[in-house]
Amino acid sequence: MKKEFGVLCHISSLVSNYGVGDFGRSSFEFIDFLAKQKIDIWQVLPLTETNEYNCPYGSMCYFAFDTMFIDPEDLVERGLISRLDEVRARCELSPKVDYAKVKKIKLELLDIAYKNITKDYKKKLASFQRKNIEILDYALYKGVMEFNQQRTDIDVNNLTLGNAIINFDYVIENPDIITKTVFFQYLLSEQWAKVKAYAKKKGVKILGDMPIYPSPKSFDVFNNAICFKLDKKGNPLVYGGVPADDFCDNGQNWGSCIYDWDYLKKNNYNFIVQKVKKLLKNYDILRLDHYLGYVEHYEIDAKNPKVGTWVQEGGEDFFSTLKKNISLKKVVIEDLGICRSEPERVKKLFNLKGMRVLQFAWHNESEHLPKNIDKNCIFYLGTHDNNTFIGFLESLSKEKRAEFLKLMEIEDASNQEVLVSCVQKMIESRSDTVVLQIQDLLMQDASARMNVPGRAEGCWDYRLPKDYQERVNQNLKLMMNKK
Repeated sequence: MKKEFGVLCHISSLVSNYGVGDFGRSSFEFIDFLAKQKIDIWQVLPLTETNEYNCPYGSMCYFAFDTMFIDPEDLVERGLISRLDEVRARCELSPKVDYAKVKKIKLELLDIAYKNITKDYKKKLASFQRKNIEILDYALYKGVMEFNQQRTDIDVNNLTLGNAIINFDYVIENPDIITKTVFFQYLLSEQWAKVKAYAKKKGVKILGDMPIYPSPKSFDVFNNAICFKLDKKGNPLVYGGVPADDFCDNGQNWGSCIYDWDYLKKNNYNFIVQKVKKLLKNYDILRLDHYLGYVEHYEIDAKNPKVGTWVQEGGEDFFSTLKKNISLKKVVIEDLGICRSEPERVKKLFNLKGMRVLQFAWHNESEHLPKNIDKNCIFYLGTHDNNTFIGFLESLSKEKRAEFLKLMEIEDASNQEVLVSCVQKMIESRSDTVVLQIQDLLMQDASARMNVPGRAEGCWDYRLPKDYQERVNQNLKLMMNKK
């Protein structure tokens, strides 16, 4: 089996005319670029609506696409907006995504499209609803939550489903609120299906991402509350997170809900299994974020956040059930960070493909060192949670840099030359898959970093430079030893 090569680049980072990448021309051009470079895998982050900090891992609904990804040109071709509407939505190419601006622009276009909805579309929506039975519930939920956010007598920061539910009558009496959401998701689903089909035609597999835990205010919790550890009022009893590790000295409290694994087990883990199956329709491969959460997770007490406990649940029984429903070869687990014996046992038992990161290789026996790497893993210089590789090298002291280069068996050189040598060693390693962040293919510094774990603001807004194709093409020739 030949080694597969991939690129990690979120949709939002793509070059487009609208301030953010989307399911239109920007995606198709990127796929053409990958195919031309003979790149096998395109890895993206979750495509769901981002939270107030623009984080795609804080989604309110695991199956709903973010409206900022709508393709305006497709709306023109469908006769739902005019060419003038599309032109007005264009923005100058910016170095960062202005989420507030682009989301407002895209929603304005979708509102225009909804006003032009035809009887034919209404029939299509009815069919879409039948095939996606949760979509109406989601639309109702979204309408209620949006109405509450417009009210002046409710503190949005303390908005709970308990005080939101009293306004269902308002939404029911205003059916356009529901129909709009269904219509928007219908369009986004069709557009993404075309992107996925085009990638398949070009021989590019799409690697998607499934966050582990939802927000307490999410539709996922609202519609499936019994699947989570909540009190009688619907508030979390425990929060998801991790103790102190290499990413964060003080640990992380995500404020997210944790699964009630006892209930899930009694119901054959149906909620998570269906979640995986649904998302695999959107992708060729699915990354399970925070693998520990499926085997031996860390619970933070909601009343006393300083108290955290490791709990073994799910594990072998869960993956046995999942294996009966999908091919585990379509799954990649994010098994970085803290190493614990039970997750490692389950991983080996089911031969799950894991992840390794070169930036973590700090001793001669490290599993992240090229000479020690597993065959069944994806090998990264760094992921979206890491610094760019140039940024990583620049952050090292003179002593640490020398230590790293010695481990890598590389002579000292410029940062760009060190990056090239490291990629070549990754390609020569036993790992069957190598994936690089697009920032590393561009040899960008820390200013191009996508995310800093534990930091709420100032992340996720990276965008590609307009000339990215020419620059990546030149750098790939060096990495692949091509002339």
